[in-house]
Amino acid sequence: MLGVAADGYKFPPYVIFKGKRAARIAQEIRKWDENGYSDGCVYGVQEKAWMNESMMLDWIQKVWKPFTASKGGELTMMIIDQFAVHLMPSVKKAIEDCGTIVEFIPKGYTSCLQVCDIGLNKPFKDYMRAAVNEWMVVNNAEERPQRPTVSHWIDHAWKRISHSTIINTWAHIKLADRITSNEEAVVINKDDTLNPGHFMDNDDAREDDILELRESDEMSTDEEDLI
Repeated sequence: MLGVAADGYKFPPYVIFKGKRAARIAQEIRKWDENGYSDGCVYGVQEKAWMNESMMLDWIQKVWKPFTASKGGELTMMIIDQFAVHLMPSVKKAIEDCGTIVEFIPKGYTSCLQVCDIGLNKPFKDYMRAAVNEWMVVNNAEERPQRPTVSHWIDHAWKRISHSTIINTWAHIKLADRITSNEEAVVINKDDTLNPGHFMDNDDAREDDILELRESDEMSTDEEDLI
């Protein structure tokens, strides 16, 4: 699970591996630092590697709550889609208990208003795909990479998403100021219109992280993009 804040902060990726909560994989994850996992991710284990109520509450406890605590009591807001787990009363209460207002994206508008869908998932997946391809060249293509290896791929790919890419994606949905090539915030003119798929002007210094709208044949807009 990936997430970003409007100031450009990147939440550590929440990686869910397939396994039973008390079995071998779960025990391995509990000692992730001793088993070679990346320290840039947060880990969970679920039987189907899916984001269910328990995993969402774990994410709130391990990722969201520390973030809100760092704000010194300031009110925060979370903008999320209407994925079934997000709508659960227990999840909503846990988020609100962190001093957070929850705003749900209207159904059918995820690809227009969810920042990761608009400009971050595509470059992230490209970086992941490049890492996989490089690994397959060096190793037997029939082999499966080890979980610690995958964790480092995820961490590295996420770190390659630039601060300006995040800010400018927020700017696209009019919730932040755009950053130019000089890394200076520029207030978006109210008359400034952005064409879908062409969010940035020629002054944008990014080379790799080009914003793209998610293609229509990708996963359902009301489901979460999980790893």
